[in-house]
Amino acid sequence: MDTENNRGTSYIRLLITMIKKPEYIKNKEIEWVVFSSLRLDFPDHSIYKFIDNRNLEVVWSDASAGIINGKITFNKKIYKTKQGFYLYLLLGEVESNLIVYYNQSQYSELTIFIQQLLKQFNNDKTTNK
Repeated sequence: MDTENNRGTSYIRLLITMIKKPEYIKNKEIEWVVFSSLRLDFPDHSIYKFIDNRNLEVVWSDASAGIINGKITFNKKIYKTKQGFYLYLLLGEVESNLIVYYNQSQYSELTIFIQQLLKQFNNDKTTNK
């Protein structure tokens, strides 16, 4: 067996298990329905800048502030879209993870939403170089 490939697979499994469902989403599931999820990984924080500039409601966030300068830095944010999707953005040191929580009955709508979001994101990145 290819041990390097196995290590890569193990690393991916580790990453998937490390991201736990936030309490905000768990509480919404109690009220409504169990959500399905879709995960997108980005090598940098450009998706954060893009999503933060959209007209989306921030429903929850986790941040820290510098003791000396008082600058607020967000670590996690949950946005709610008009379609009822929840975008859970996790900001690492360099990379970003975006997990979309959705009702399984919205899968077709989710597919369209993700395609449009990524198209706009890629166009925005190209335009703002």
